[in-house]
Amino acid sequence: ILEAARSREGITGTDTMIVNSHLAQMKLFMLRQGLEFYPAQDTFGFRKMFLAGLIEENEIDSRLEGIVDDFLIDGKGLFYFRPVDESYRVMWFSKDNYRAYYDAAGLLEEVELIYSFTVRSGLGELSVPGSNEGAIRYVKLQVRKDQLKETISNEKPSFDAGITSMSYSPNRTRTLINSLGFIPAVESFNTMRSTGMDATGDFDWLAEQIVVHDDLVKNIRTNIHFFGNPTLV
Repeated sequence: ILEAARSREGITGTDTMIVNSHLAQMKLFMLRQGLEFYPAQDTFGFRKMFLAGLIEENEIDSRLEGIVDDFLIDGKGLFYFRPVDESYRVMWFSKDNYRAYYDAAGLLEEVELIYSFTVRSGLGELSVPGSNEGAIRYVKLQVRKDQLKETISNEKPSFDAGITSMSYSPNRTRTLINSLGFIPAVESFNTMRSTGMDATGDFDWLAEQIVVHDDLVKNIRTNIHFFGNPTLV
């Protein structure tokens, strides 16, 4: 039900509209009121001006609906600022596509990211021979304060086991120095717990009730269709 609402799929056979209605209402409140991006420390106000320019340059407004969906469903998400030339590319990662690790003081110690991109077939050392369509490549990025490790592969990597099928999936790995001296990422939490850096989604605690309600709606619809059939009369 959650994934159907996230991906806007109407073919999964879900009958209840609780999730969709809540997401639509919350997006109406949040986007109408406006979302503000602000730095935690900004004595002279220059950081807020710089951040506002980045938000406009990356056209975050066009992606806010999807970001809010992930934020409400998963309970958290991560903004990553990837340096590109003299600016930054602001990227959003949902719960399943990143891992964030904190030290004992609650400071961000390491971030692991997984995302994909499409290349033309026949290009690069990771190309797929005989393929006419664009091939999907996966990037696994490990970011620390002092270094970055980037791995590009044909198959989607895992946070636990690394690259799957190493002998059949060629990959390219490079290690770079993080000249920034910090991790350019911010994790956002929804309904944050009282202890630890973790949070819960809006529907986690109502999961069983939502599933039961969906079954009831399906049964009611089946009964109406059966007993409302004129041929029975």
